[in-house]
Amino acid sequence: MNSLTRLSHSLGLPRLQQKSLAFLLIGFVLVLHALLFTRSPLAGLGLLVALFSAFIFYLNPFLITLAFVFSLGSGYLLHLPVTQNGLALSTAILLAGFPILVLRSILIKDYGLVIALSTKPRNLLVLSLFSVTVISLVNSSNKTVSFQEIQQFAYCVIGYFVLVFTVTSSSKLKKTVVCFLCMGSLVSFFGCLEAVTQNIYVYLHGRSLLGSPIPIEGVRTKIDRIEGFWGGSNSHGIYMVVCFVFFLYVFLSSKSKTVRSLMSIALLATLFNIFGSGTRSAVLALLVSLVIFWTFLPASRKWLLLAFGSGAVFLFFAVSLVPSLNVERIYTYEGQQEHTAEIRWTNTLVGLAMVPDHPFIGSGPWGYRGNYYRYAFGIVPEAEKNVFRLHNAALEILVNYGIVGFTISVLFVFLTTKQLFLLSRQLAGRDRFLVVAVFGAVCSYCLYMLSTGWLVNQTFWMLMALGSAACNIYEGNAVEKVPEVSMGDPAKGIEHGA
Repeated sequence: MNSLTRLSHSLGLPRLQQKSLAFLLIGFVLVLHALLFTRSPLAGLGLLVALFSAFIFYLNPFLITLAFVFSLGSGYLLHLPVTQNGLALSTAILLAGFPILVLRSILIKDYGLVIALSTKPRNLLVLSLFSVTVISLVNSSNKTVSFQEIQQFAYCVIGYFVLVFTVTSSSKLKKTVVCFLCMGSLVSFFGCLEAVTQNIYVYLHGRSLLGSPIPIEGVRTKIDRIEGFWGGSNSHGIYMVVCFVFFLYVFLSSKSKTVRSLMSIALLATLFNIFGSGTRSAVLALLVSLVIFWTFLPASRKWLLLAFGSGAVFLFFAVSLVPSLNVERIYTYEGQQEHTAEIRWTNTLVGLAMVPDHPFIGSGPWGYRGNYYRYAFGIVPEAEKNVFRLHNAALEILVNYGIVGFTISVLFVFLTTKQLFLLSRQLAGRDRFLVVAVFGAVCSYCLYMLSTGWLVNQTFWMLMALGSAACNIYEGNAVEKVPEVSMGDPAKGIEHGA
């Protein structure tokens, strides 16, 4: 029974009444569209796009996930001019898609959402962490800013659950990865162009393609680090690492020479973007992912060695051709790099000093930045005038959400990575390649979070959702002994869920 038939049955209306209701709704939409279009053509067009998207999302909720992961890599490029600072397209998709997903489940009497929420420990931990962030609001020194932080975190949680509820098979997991790589290819291409020209936002005069203003730090005329669509080298660097991991998965698991050739080009381009971003944590995350591939895919080690050698040679010549890039930043701590390290050490001391005052549920969302001056000058007299983030997600969670929030976060990450670790050892065939890639991406991003990232990060929660989805798909399907898989035919052995 398709979705439309289920909806008709759930409404319990005679066929004539259903048609009348449909015509009334269509008429109402057309009148509303005409009124909006006369005031603002953009608003009228937006209404039509939103209604069409809602209809498509209702018929196939998995499209919400595909649209979300694709738009996630666009950074500021596709920001919508609907708020003062713009609204990310990925967030708009979640806000439109999640209510439709819930409504559809109610109309067709699908109680899988409720069951998943109440029975899966990982999902319960996510809900518990969000509850702690709300409760910690009582300790906030700035309720308005803290509420905005909770709002952004809510978008991350919604994105997590949309992916977990819609990615229910190995084929859907693969499609999600491929859709993510479609935008990743575009980001990588423009990153290479940026290295020899300027950031795209310089040409857009500090605005998105849709006319929304973007943060001023996203527009730099002097290019010494590739910043991409994110307008920030750190975010661009780690995003490229995730793309590299999934490109490598496609390369290793494919038997097509054409696909491998295309993936080789994509891998070299992402490598150039990673090193061109000058982000040390991104390079460390890249090494972690390579170690994971090396450990769990022994039959592919010759290809990994070839990729490493080719990548090193390519990087040497590519970086030499673009001397303006500050690649030295990755392996030196002189000058500005040394100053950055001092700031992070100072911020760590300040953060640790905040913990004893609110040890259990923390200082509330945005608590570190809101209380910075209260603690900084008592510890480090020469503390910076500008308040920076902690650049350490674990310590940020401890400061803002206390021991309770920190414990829940660590337990959530531990349970997910532990299960991915076990599946990486037990699965075989292409499924093993896929799980190892997800495991590598999750571990790489977690390392990045310890040195640069923060909790309110949609890309991090997307990866954790893919990890949880992979665990849900393959749990109970693993085997104890895995036959060796040769690179010539990665599909040999046992293949589950394909």
